[in-house]
Amino acid sequence: MFNLTDIPEAFGELFNVTPEIGGILISVLVIVAVVMAVSLASNSLVAVGISAISLIAFFTFMGWFPIWITILIALFIAVMFGRDTVGLGGNKSSGGAD
Repeated sequence: MFNLTDIPEAFGELFNVTPEIGGILISVLVIVAVVMAVSLASNSLVAVGISAISLIAFFTFMGWFPIWITILIALFIAVMFGRDTVGLGGNKSSGGAD
């Protein structure tokens, strides 16, 4: 019987690494392949982001992708977009009458 949770173990045996590293490798390969296909098919950054985030969430749920890497990616994305939104508050005066 074929089981999805056995794929990282088989991939790890193929490359002579631990099953945890095999899960990370297969996850990264699938994520890169799908994101490249989506980015070539559409010019939308939103479509690429949605596909990447949903694949990361799926592989984390399956146990192939470690949760700590997912948290680091989420923090990196938050810092990236947080830096862009800092200037949206407008110009604030330092007080006093003009």
